[in-house]
Amino acid sequence: MIKRVLVVLMGFLPLLLGFVQNHLMMNVFLYTGMPGTMLIGVGVIGAWFFLGMLSVKMLGDKMQALVLLNAPALLFLVLLFIQGVIVGHFWFNIMGVVPQFFYMPTLRLGMTTVGFVPFFMGFVPAAVVSFVLKLSVSALGIKIYSKGRR
Repeated sequence: MIKRVLVVLMGFLPLLLGFVQNHLMMNVFLYTGMPGTMLIGVGVIGAWFFLGMLSVKMLGDKMQALVLLNAPALLFLVLLFIQGVIVGHFWFNIMGVVPQFFYMPTLRLGMTTVGFVPFFMGFVPAAVVSFVLKLSVSALGIKIYSKGRR
């Protein structure tokens, strides 16, 4: 039970990075622009690969590790979808800010991917791409770890 909770908590790590990145963008790099946002996104995706490996090592079950690690990302994606698509604007409370902070570290990767299609521009499509990247990279980490254990 404790290992499952730890895997879910590992899934909240991008939220912490998002708060740090927001602080840097709003205070330290307010007038100059924050360098390296693409590298931050690549680093988070790389860390997600290793978190996938670690989660299957902790739990033993591949599907459970994949679902529990990516459950926070899915929760925040649903909240972003409700706000951005259904309601039409982002809420000015903690339920509106936290999902944006969760996807902030990988937002540049998502925007770069969806930026070529004009009608897909926006925060929610970039977050969908980010979620798909996290899901696929963690699945790859789980698969590689499982093959190495045989």
